Amino acid sequence: MFWEEEEETTENKPISDVVDVTYQIKGKTLPSNYLSLIASQMSLQFDWWDELDDIGLQVLIAGEEGNGWFRDQTPNAILYLSRRSRLVLRTPKQMYAQIKNLHNAKLNLGEHDIELVFKHDKSINHSATLYSQHVLSDEDDELRFLEIVTLELDSLGIVCKKILCGKTRELIINNEKKLTRSLMLNDLSKEDSVKLQNKGLGNFQKLGCGIFVPYKSIS
Repeated sequence: MFWEEEEETTENKPISDVVDVTYQIKGKTLPSNYLSLIASQMSLQFDWWDELDDIGLQVLIAGEEGNGWFRDQTPNAILYLSRRSRLVLRTPKQMYAQIKNLHNAKLNLGEHDIELVFKHDKSINHSATLYSQHVLSDEDDELRFLEIVTLELDSLGIVCKKILCGKTRELIINNEKKLTRSLMLNDLSKEDSVKLQNKGLGNFQKLGCGIFVPYKSIS
């Protein structure tokens, strides 16, 4: 954990150039490598998907972790969907109309079929505290991981003096096991908060990694 107190500042509200578009995932099950498979399906839906960098993909599965139960992370594991399962696409506003055309789209994920039903869209708002469930990490050492995160934030011009690591998880991405860590950043300026949500961390936002969302303040 890295923590340094900072004086409060007053800033104008920044404007985001991305929007979160949320779909209900209708289906029974997903395979353990669902992120890679859904990303592949997106590239079939949109001829620009592979070329566009400023887009992110999140899958939210109710009860995936909690109440003493943890997701099976073996290669052939099956995840069971509930009515609260969601796909969220963080997309530039100029692509919104095309992304919304996914309403009622049917995706084939190997032996698993799902349907996407549009629920709502939401603009990005600033929040002093942001959280990402999955940030890719090749480092087992937490301090080294924090150093890498800090360097990447510096490259984006983002200042954060309160960073907290959470759980370590495994994801199957492109048939390979990848280590991820959850990450919380606190006391971000309004401008940096929106910038981080716009850009994310790393290069795997299309696979659900490095995407940040507002979180209840821990100050």
